Amino acid sequence: MKERELTGNKMFEMVKEECERVLGKVDNKPVVKKKEKGILFRDSNSIWKKVGGKRWFKSGDEKTQGKYEGEIMNGVPDGIGTLTWSDGEKYEGEYKDGFPNGQGTMTFPDGDKYIGEHKDGEYNGQGTYTYPNGDKYIGEFKDGEYHGQGTTTYPDGDKFVGEFKDGKLWNGTGYDKNGNIFVKIVNGKIIEQ
Repeated sequence: MKERELTGNKMFEMVKEECERVLGKVDNKPVVKKKEKGILFRDSNSIWKKVGGKRWFKSGDEKTQGKYEGEIMNGVPDGIGTLTWSDGEKYEGEYKDGFPNGQGTMTFPDGDKYIGEHKDGEYNGQGTYTYPNGDKYIGEFKDGEYHGQGTTTYPDGDKFVGEFKDGKLWNGTGYDKNGNIFVKIVNGKIIEQ
């Protein structure tokens, strides 16, 4: 590049010329990478927050790594896809920047199932968690725990309704199958009825 006086419009033109030389003609349109469909692999399903969305590989081993099939952008899951682990654990749903983000369904080998919102790989927002024995929680989640307003129901007809905090009923009421109150909980402490 030749030396030039770098003032005002001359500097702008020189930078523009150099960009066009290196990158090709610049047309003032943003560069947008297209989503593509493909397969990626991941080492561990239990450390989303520690490694972030960047720990994805183009080749791997389905017996030891998680296998993702779906939309990919910039080398990570982004869009709709399915991540399956060798033990049978599976997440189907929306991804953003390599993380489960948005609506999705998580199923576990023991029969547990979560359907709802995800953020950065955790249950965050509204969702439903069901257990193989018939127990069910419908409500708010934060960082993978029951947190906020929700209802837990049991196969025998009992239910708890109220505010949950860090996975436990914090302020609420327990009802039997006939709708009778059998317990109240205030600030995490049981008050007998």
